[in-house]
Amino acid sequence: MAQGDHFQILDLIVRDLHLMESQEDLASLALMQTARAISAESGAIFLLNDDGGLFPIACIGTDLESLRRKDFRIGSGIAGLTEQSGRLLTVHDPKNDPEYFNAIDLKSQHDFRSVIAAPIVSRGTTKGVIELVNNCSGRFSPEDCRLATVLGCVLGEAFDKLDLFKELEKSEALNTAIIESLNAGLIVVAPDTTVILANSRASSILSLASIPRSANIHTLLADYATLADTVKRVLLSWEMISRQEISIDLPGASRRIGYSCVPVRAKDKSLLGAALLFQDISKF
Repeated sequence: MAQGDHFQILDLIVRDLHLMESQEDLASLALMQTARAISAESGAIFLLNDDGGLFPIACIGTDLESLRRKDFRIGSGIAGLTEQSGRLLTVHDPKNDPEYFNAIDLKSQHDFRSVIAAPIVSRGTTKGVIELVNNCSGRFSPEDCRLATVLGCVLGEAFDKLDLFKELEKSEALNTAIIESLNAGLIVVAPDTTVILANSRASSILSLASIPRSANIHTLLADYATLADTVKRVLLSWEMISRQEISIDLPGASRRIGYSCVPVRAKDKSLLGAALLFQDISKF
C-alpha cells in the first residue's frame, strides 16, 4: 500500500476514535483498520494491567479468549519485549531466528513470516503494544512500520482520554448522588443569574414541577422574591449571607424556610456563581 494510503487509513481511524465508548471497541476498530491497511493476517492489542502483565483486549486471526488464558509478561514474548524496550520491534523470517520464533505471541498461526510490534505510548510512558503478524505480500514495509508507530501514539492518547471520560462520569455520578441525598434544597446559579444545578429537594420544597438548567433565577423564583434577591446580593457582593428565615405562601400551605447563600469561587478566587441552600423548618 502506498504511503498516502497509510495516512488515509490513519485519518479514518482518528476520526472514528471519538465514537468508541470502551477500550475494547477502540482497540478493535484500530486493529481491524490497521491490519487491513498493511495486509496483516493476524494481530492483537495488549494493555498493561495492574499486576505488571499485558492483557489482550482485541485481536484478529486468533481467538481472544484463548489468548487471554496465556500469561504475557514484560520482557517475555514479542509484546513483552516491545513493552520493555518502548521501541518498535520488527522480525523478518522468525522461523530462522529461534529467539524470536519462540517469543511469538499469536501461536494460532501456522506459518510465521514477519512480525511487527509497536508500543502504545502516552506522555512518554509505554502502556501497551500493538502486534501484527504476517504481511500477505511477504514482509512489512518501512511505511507499515511507521504507521504502526504513529498509531501507537494515537492510541495512547485515545486510551488516556477514554480513562479521563470514565473518571469524569464516575465523579459526576458521585456528585449527583451526594447532591440528591441532601435534606436541603440546593440551587447553584451562574454570575449571569442562570441556574447551573439544582437538586430535586429544591423543587419539592418550593412546590415547583422542575428547576431546569439555564432558567433565570428571578423568573424561576418570581413568587419568592426574597430568595431571588439573596442570590443577587451574593453575586454582587461576593459575600456569604448567613442563616436567615422567611415565611412563604405555597399552594394550600404556608411554610417557614431557613436559607443561606454562599459565593462559589474557583481556585484563583474568581467568582463562579452562588449556591442557595434552604430547608423547610415549618415543623421545628
